[in-house]
Amino acid sequence: MALRPLPLLALRILGKLFRTVVVLLGVLTLVFVVVRAVPGDPAVSILGEQAPPEELARLRGEMGLDRPLPEQFARYLGQVLDGSLGTPYSRARSGTTVGDLVREVIPYTLELALSAVLVAICLALPLGLLAALYRNRAVDHGALAITLVGIAMPGFWLGPLLIHFVSIRLGLLPDPAAGVQGLPSLVLPAFVLGLALSAKLTRMVRTSVLDVLEQPYVMAARARGLPRHRVVIRHVLRNALIPVATVLGLQFAALLSGAIIAEKVFARPGIGTLLLEGIAQRDYAIVQGTALFIGAVYVLVNFVVDLLYMAIDPRIAHSFARGGRE
Repeated sequence: MALRPLPLLALRILGKLFRTVVVLLGVLTLVFVVVRAVPGDPAVSILGEQAPPEELARLRGEMGLDRPLPEQFARYLGQVLDGSLGTPYSRARSGTTVGDLVREVIPYTLELALSAVLVAICLALPLGLLAALYRNRAVDHGALAITLVGIAMPGFWLGPLLIHFVSIRLGLLPDPAAGVQGLPSLVLPAFVLGLALSAKLTRMVRTSVLDVLEQPYVMAARARGLPRHRVVIRHVLRNALIPVATVLGLQFAALLSGAIIAEKVFARPGIGTLLLEGIAQRDYAIVQGTALFIGAVYVLVNFVVDLLYMAIDPRIAHSFARGGRE
């Protein structure tokens, strides 16, 4: 007896979940190998070149670097499973775990990423929609020019430029060095990240809207004499946002790692700042934990976006259940 589409869809989703777990295990292994492939001695980086040999040997033993690699990997896997992600070896952080540090800074990174997504949506939706509705006109060319500017200006250059003019010369927003928290300190870094993301989304919205405008149901709605704004909102924009939502979900995961530059430039706490600190101190535990978290976010967001895509468009779920292309 053949399985009905719904149970078959559930089995296929479970299969995708299993592949996601396998990819996460691959990410964990890759992070472990790459961190240990970097030249240099972490014990020397932490204690200094003038440290006595017995102190260096003691620290290597505490870090588990004197053990075989399979044993080190098994130990690290256990730390991942219990959520601790290891123990940072900086003397100032004795008594805490990398998992505690990650959970402490994640709210700041999520706050920045969500703010950047909001900025990107507010810029990309109207620009992309107007560019598609007024194709090959001045509005279209202007919107595409704005996207080129957003792509061409890297965050490590635009950030200091905005700090110089907006914070220092004009005094409109607090200087990152002042240590001010809250909404005022969030405006500039969110704009820097959101501008780069909006450049990509604007082009996606424009292309998607142009595709939907050529669909028969849109032409039929126009033929019935419906007002233009109603056709655009109910028939065009709603269907055009399906691929945009997919790209936006994946870009949100990218923002968690892309926030490294913004957090460093604007002196904000976050997962990027923690990662850079771990790299500077050659602290294996911090680098492994933060890199693993960023990689896991990519993989899990990709899985969630696939599920949301099927929820938005039931035709995709039906095709997936029947064994069609994912």
